[in-house]
Amino acid sequence: MGLPDIGGLFSSCMAMAACNGGCPGSPSDMCIDMSDCADNLIGCMDFCEMSAACLSKTFGIFASPCAFPCIYCFDSEDPDNVGRDWAISMEMAPTVAPFICCCTMCMPCCMQWYVRRKVLNHDMTRYKCCQGIMDGPYCLAACNPSLPFTFTAGTYGESNCPDAYLCCEAFCCVFLAFEASRLTLRQELGLRMDPSEVRMHKCVEFWHNIAACCFCGGCCLQLCGCCCTCWGNGEVGASADQLGEKCVHIAHQIMEGIYWVLRIAMSCMSSQIIHECNLAKDVLGTGGGTQMSAPGQMQMPPQMYGQKQ
Repeated sequence: MGLPDIGGLFSSCMAMAACNGGCPGSPSDMCIDMSDCADNLIGCMDFCEMSAACLSKTFGIFASPCAFPCIYCFDSEDPDNVGRDWAISMEMAPTVAPFICCCTMCMPCCMQWYVRRKVLNHDMTRYKCCQGIMDGPYCLAACNPSLPFTFTAGTYGESNCPDAYLCCEAFCCVFLAFEASRLTLRQELGLRMDPSEVRMHKCVEFWHNIAACCFCGGCCLQLCGCCCTCWGNGEVGASADQLGEKCVHIAHQIMEGIYWVLRIAMSCMSSQIIHECNLAKDVLGTGGGTQMSAPGQMQMPPQMYGQKQ
């Protein structure tokens, strides 16, 4: 399929500019033949569609574990990242706890149940939903506190059967469960974010914004295509619909790449968490009841949850 001829794309605009003062008579007597506009628009959208198809093939490569190295395109500087360093880096953590890393890749939900228990030192009396990081108003309550609903961890009967609640949390929101465990450990031990963790957050935020733009643009194009088809211009509608479909497909591929970045990072950081917990246990000892205080409400980047498992 050859490239469409877009050489006459501006011809109608130039003719319109030459028609000074408008055209007398009824709309049917207009001096400009607007039939070429639709052809030029179709050609432009077809050209954009082919460009989007090439981009889609490129993004298809990164809709896989190959997307993870992209995090190193971002810097690790963060002025708000304070605290002491982890005992081992995120990249090297799988070498000291390879079993945890492999199991997290294969069985992420089960391993996040174990990781949370490890972070809580197997004291499930300290457990509450997401350890409080999701507390706050949602839906209508964001506008008026008297409206539903405000989420408050620890008020939903978690103490009656904490393991069952943790199981539901890990299986329904695995990335959220992981982030709750990591933030809890960081707060209790005064740890800073790993440099690669900072890179990962910046990478996810950057590509998440691009995916959102592609998805919104694709939906708008498909809506315009539907309207054009309903108004009798099926060729323009079909071109707009196809271009919108390509944009939405690109957005899905980007989200697939983000999923793999999170999945691999979660596996490495789970090993890092377990290693740090073991070191902390050796320092504090197994007896004496020494225990860190339960964390308060913490915040996390929105890109870290809401992804598919």
